Order: sequence, then structure tokens, then C-alpha cells
Amino acid sequence: VKYCVTRKGPDINSNYILTVARVWAEEGIKTADKIEQKIENMMLTSSDVSQVAKALKFRGNLSIEHQQMYDKWTKSYGFSLQNIVLLAKKVSTQTKNFSFEMLDKKLTKFYELKLLSFAEMQQYEDNKVALSTLAREVNKALGVYYESVENEVDTYIVPWINRGFEQDSIVQSANFCFKNSIRTLEGMDNIVQKFAKLGLMSVASIDGYLGEVSETDEKIKKILQKMGVDRRVNNYDRSFYRTWTYSFKFPAEVID
Repeated sequence: VKYCVTRKGPDINSNYILTVARVWAEEGIKTADKIEQKIENMMLTSSDVSQVAKALKFRGNLSIEHQQMYDKWTKSYGFSLQNIVLLAKKVSTQTKNFSFEMLDKKLTKFYELKLLSFAEMQQYEDNKVALSTLAREVNKALGVYYESVENEVDTYIVPWINRGFEQDSIVQSANFCFKNSIRTLEGMDNIVQKFAKLGLMSVASIDGYLGEVSETDEKIKKILQKMGVDRRVNNYDRSFYRTWTYSFKFPAEVID
């Protein structure tokens, strides 16, 4: 109670005190010694939270909730105070009344995307427009439409770029998927992962691979014609042909 009154003043609402007590109890802090240690630790970091508040241009009273957010960012997520403050300054200049809750949401996203340094976070923010444009190009190539592409950027576009894919090669992969009746982002992700395993991340390397696939498909198509089968070449055909030629070492004449 003394701690809460010190933080909020003598007119503090009892509900706030009960909330603090409940939160600390959930953390296993139930004895006087543990509470004293908790308060000491919070006093050590309170100046850090104040720096974040200053960077955000936050004019309200700091509370236990703000301290808990800061503890999560630094202890659970691993962000440094310097990077948090730099990000807070950047977003507060771009958006008025940017709150602790909004910063928490943004840092949680960066943590999930494994973007922990300010340079990585800044690059993501600066590239957001370009990444959104890329996502819409992918959707257009696939023949799909989403009103918002924010989730698509975080789930697919950023991981693909982090793997080393060029933006043009991502669009090229989408065109390949459309031609092969793959019309979903999940299906395209499977193709992109396959290209990554083969080390195909540039437009030139993918072009070379697709040229080889096209050449093989033409050979398979001729085999199907000789069998009297009139349809498109599929992955089962390619798998069989690969087994016959690479595993069994049958020459083309024998297969014919």
C-alpha cells in the first residue's frame, strides 16, 4: 500500500492497490522481503521507463503496467533501452499521441519477426510502403486480392526477403505459381522454400532452373503423347521421370 501511495498519491483508488497486489501475487511475490526486493528492482529501472516516456512524449503518470511492459521488452524480448528509446522517438515524430500500448504492439511484432536491433526495425519501417507494394504485386500475379496486406508482409514477404530473395525473384515465383495452378500464398510459400533449398534466390538462377524444368517437361510431354495420354505434365510425372533417369539411369531410348 505504501508503495502504491508513493507512486500515485494519497487519493489513490483501492482498486489500483488490489490490482498491483494481484499482479505481484501471480509473480510469486507474497512476502515482505520479496516485495521489498521487487520495489528496489523497479526503482532501478524506473528511470529507464521515464526515458521511454520522454521519447514517446508521454505526459501521463507512469504506472505498474508501464513498468511491466518495459520488463517484458527488456527481459523477455531482449531489446536494449537504447533501441527502445530510438524507436519511441521515431514513431512519436510520425504519429501523434503514440502510446505505450501502441509501442508494445510494435515491439511485439518486431520480436516475432526477429528484428531486434534499431537498424533492422528502422529498415522495416522505412521499407513498409515498398513491402506493401511488393505484396500487392504478388497478389496480382497469383490472382488473389486482400484489402489489407499488413499480415501478408509480416508472414511471407519479410521472411522471404530475409532468406535472401530479390524482390523481382519473388514476383517471378508468383508468376510461376500462377502458371502451375498454385493460387494461394501458402502454396507459393512452399515453392519459395523449395527454391531456397536449391539456392535459387535471384531472377537469373530461377530462370535457369525453370528453363531446365521446361526442357524436362517437353521430354515428358513426348512420352505422354507416345502413351496416348493427352494432358498437362504434373509433379507425379516429373517424379517418375527423375527416378527413371537419375536413379535407374535408363537412357532416353529405353524409356521411349
